[in-house]
Amino acid sequence: MATEGRTNQSPMVYETLQVSRVVQLTPHMVRITLTAQNPATMIDAGPDQYTKIFLPLPGRRSPSVPPPLGNGDGVMSWYQQYLAMPDALRPPMRSYTVRAQRPSLGEADHMADTQLALAQLPKTYRRGRRTLIRADSGGGTHEFLNWLTARGRWLAYSVGMTITDTIHHAVLRIPASAWTPAVAPEARSASALASPNSPGTA
Repeated sequence: MATEGRTNQSPMVYETLQVSRVVQLTPHMVRITLTAQNPATMIDAGPDQYTKIFLPLPGRRSPSVPPPLGNGDGVMSWYQQYLAMPDALRPPMRSYTVRAQRPSLGEADHMADTQLALAQLPKTYRRGRRTLIRADSGGGTHEFLNWLTARGRWLAYSVGMTITDTIHHAVLRIPASAWTPAVAPEARSASALASPNSPGTA
């Protein structure tokens, strides 16, 4: 993983990773350590860094992926190429938060998934309390949303994206009755941050 402005490398690189260790921290939490063949590609991008992992489809030895971004390319252009891939070729993609990096060893630890992160909450926060879950545009898969809404869970969510003029004008046509107040980081209602209810809201 690389970041623009801190290196002369492309802002996106692909690297083959090997699972070198799996530690069961609790019954519901796993730490997975991945080792890169080329430690130089492991750049520390600061807090909340994540890695996208592509898994090979059944019967394939390695995943097929679009070309990496070059300097000046937008992330959305890469994502559009990924979505345009035929179903028979497009590999499953998962996003994992980096817990720790050891570039000299070419290693990084990742928390397994949202369920494991929620297991870290005190029990008093697990039922009847609101919990904010942030997923980037590539990580909010149908499987993820199905898991969140299972067993009678109630879910309201918003999606952040680059707004083009076309999207802006489409948003302006959404009726006022479809909007719901968003919550600012300070956990107070912020009408200026209001977002429309998605048809997928449970």
